[in-house]
Amino acid sequence: MIKKYLILITAILTIFSFGFVSASEVTGNFGIQLETGITGVLKSAPVFSPDAGTYNENQSVTLSAPGSTSICYTVNGDTPACSGYNACSTGTKYTGAISVESTTSIKAIACYADGTAGPVSTSQTYTLVCAISSVANGTVSAYPGCVITCNSGYTKSGNTCVASSGGVSGGGGGSYTPPPDTPPTTTPPPAAPTIPGLNLPYDNPTTPAEIKANREVLLRYLVALILSLSSSSTPTTPTTPAVPSTPTTPTIPTTPSTIGPFNETLSFGMRNDEVRQLQEFLVSQGSDIYPEGLVTGYFGDMTLQAVGRFQIANGIVNSASDSGYGVVGPRTRAKINSILGY
Repeated sequence: MIKKYLILITAILTIFSFGFVSASEVTGNFGIQLETGITGVLKSAPVFSPDAGTYNENQSVTLSAPGSTSICYTVNGDTPACSGYNACSTGTKYTGAISVESTTSIKAIACYADGTAGPVSTSQTYTLVCAISSVANGTVSAYPGCVITCNSGYTKSGNTCVASSGGVSGGGGGSYTPPPDTPPTTTPPPAAPTIPGLNLPYDNPTTPAEIKANREVLLRYLVALILSLSSSSTPTTPTTPAVPSTPTTPTIPTTPSTIGPFNETLSFGMRNDEVRQLQEFLVSQGSDIYPEGLVTGYFGDMTLQAVGRFQIANGIVNSASDSGYGVVGPRTRAKINSILGY
């Protein structure tokens, strides 16, 4: 019996002399050694300083996690993650204070020497706003500008907008609206002078042929005007002839037998010898048909109207609205050729 007790005592002494008890992940991660007492590290989320919140100026945020070997953080909403004990698989490795210059949300995680990580912190949001978010009769730009702009009719005074002198009536309510600009009065340019009875073939001649055509028409007109003044003047004294108030263009007689026959359709805008012969024929029909009496070879508006008068006078058309008015077509050509004896 005594021998059994001796064996048991010897075994107990052996255990206390050479053995130890270890534990892992007991209230964190620590080991218990009988010789040295309790050692280990409590894993926790990083601590932020200053605390998250709303501020009126930029912030410098520091992170701390006692016992950790490194800290990883993100500012884009992603969840940070460690890669071993001293690197980050997601996020940025913390090396110094984080500069916050606009509203920012930060998440962080601590990495430990054994390659594990602590819990991820909740998202810490730092909201940066202007100290003055609004102002009456004006606006405030977003942070970090925070510039006060006053409405029209108001002037900035400190951090307020006050009515400008003479800008707003009735106690400063509402915004000032300046009177509308009055456009300057402009005088329309005078109308270009017109010469009765003169119809040049070209409004803006550019080629030598066009200039020559206009010059010939103008010379004919001047000759006709001079003849008209000479024939219609009634002298009151031997040296002062009377000039009529409205000069008329004389009819230049033409021998019909030298004109025609007409075999082609003639219409507005054409220019050839047949048009010239047509104009000579119209002149021969009298001033009621062709009062202008110009023979240019160009089928212009005066020629068109003269043809139309001839057509109405001879029952070819009834009015200017009828089809074929002013056009020397088959019926009109037949009538002209008949008058000419063809």
